[in-house]
Amino acid sequence: MNAVSLSLSALCLSLCVPAARAGDFFVDVAHGSDAHDGTSAATAWKTLTHALAVGGAPNDFIHVAPGDYSAATGEVFPLHLGGPEVFGEEGAAVTRVIGTGTEVLFEGGASSQLSGLTLLNGATGLRVVLTQDFGLVHLTSLVIADMSGYGLELDAHPQSALVLPPAFLTCFTGLEVADCGGGVRMFTSGMETSQLILINSSVHDNAGDGIHLDSQAGSGIYTALNQTRVQGNGQAGVHADASGLMTLGFGICLIADNATGIEVVDGGGELQMGFYYCTVAGNAGTGLRVEKGMASTGELVGTLFWGNGEDVSGGGPLHATLSDSEQGVFGADDGNLSVDPQFAAAALGDYHLIFGSPCIDIGDPTLLSSSFDLDKFLAPADGNLDAVAQMDLGCFEFRPLRVETTGALGADVAFQFFGSPCMQTMLFVAPGGPSFGKHTAFGNLLLGPSGILPLLTTIALSPAPNVVAATIPGVPALVGATFTFQSLTQSIAAPRGAALTNVESFTVTE
Repeated sequence: MNAVSLSLSALCLSLCVPAARAGDFFVDVAHGSDAHDGTSAATAWKTLTHALAVGGAPNDFIHVAPGDYSAATGEVFPLHLGGPEVFGEEGAAVTRVIGTGTEVLFEGGASSQLSGLTLLNGATGLRVVLTQDFGLVHLTSLVIADMSGYGLELDAHPQSALVLPPAFLTCFTGLEVADCGGGVRMFTSGMETSQLILINSSVHDNAGDGIHLDSQAGSGIYTALNQTRVQGNGQAGVHADASGLMTLGFGICLIADNATGIEVVDGGGELQMGFYYCTVAGNAGTGLRVEKGMASTGELVGTLFWGNGEDVSGGGPLHATLSDSEQGVFGADDGNLSVDPQFAAAALGDYHLIFGSPCIDIGDPTLLSSSFDLDKFLAPADGNLDAVAQMDLGCFEFRPLRVETTGALGADVAFQFFGSPCMQTMLFVAPGGPSFGKHTAFGNLLLGPSGILPLLTTIALSPAPNVVAATIPGVPALVGATFTFQSLTQSIAAPRGAALTNVESFTVTE
């Protein structure tokens, strides 16, 4: 990574650190009044329009109570951001900003921060236009849906040659853009490099491109997607026009079921790509298409290309290790292969691996249990039950033990056990979260140290798991308690005839 990329990454990380706040203000569409002073929940304003006009100093924090904020409740669109963070206190599911189908709902300034909101039914959810200097955009736990145009538009172009060329520094965590004309669009010009970071995000089911990147006049765009889904978009999952340096990095991402997975058009620039434990699958056209003749380099590790119209076309050399391609484009060296990964239900958009997949536990054996897969489960897990945990190829880690429950008092708990048919498995439970791990002859024991108890003995099955149901006792004293589970499952692949599975946890709620 070059010095520019490193400095941009450091600036992006700084976006994720809360700044000291100048003041807290409150908005409540149900109980507020714009005649109030807005300084407490009891004296909240009614509209975001008023709050952003009055409480709009840098680093202010505008708390937004649940409800629907719309023109019918007094909002005047577009709502203008320019310093304060607008925060839906109880989350996006219950705090919505709703247009009439034709408006830009929010217009951003040099500093734009939104979190915990759903933006619905407009032309664009958030549009930020820069004409000089850097613009900092920080979005967290934000849903943008049902826009006729792009859900999010970022435009950096200089007004004249006399001003400092503009560039974006963005950090988006928990962003979802769905069912819009397009997902996220970034346009840049003016010889500066902008940054687009998406973490734990999803851009899906948009009519056009999921992510559209356009660098003009020699500008560059540094893009990093981490634990992000780009799925079911009507055109490209990621489309890039490059006149400067275009950097595309994908870590533990799913790029699937788009018209084209990733496509890059040569505008006279250069392309650098990296894929780290990703799944690029089910795209109707090419999984990765780079315009022929474009200067490009790429590195892939632990990545699956399968079920695309064509896996890879065009571009410069790709250096792949421990990766799988249906058309064998990575060759057979460096641990690469061309075998069916055995997805659970690719036709339904489910690209998890099933028990017995040849892509389970063949990733880098030196990686420790310090990362998470796309479902946010700890990786690596011992998916083939050979008592040694290694990364699986692709963005999902296969887990032989799964625990599904809401965690509420009196709720059902479903324990799912995978393995070779009719192999016995013993389920253990311990209070508290997972431990740091103790190596044993059966793999890593991740329970304890507060005591381990046997809970039940049953059998494992595949491809469908054996499911055992239980109920959380309706005991109020259990609220807040965390319990962690791990199984010891018989396995012919394990040297001692049995292997410890992954761990699963839940915390009891009311």
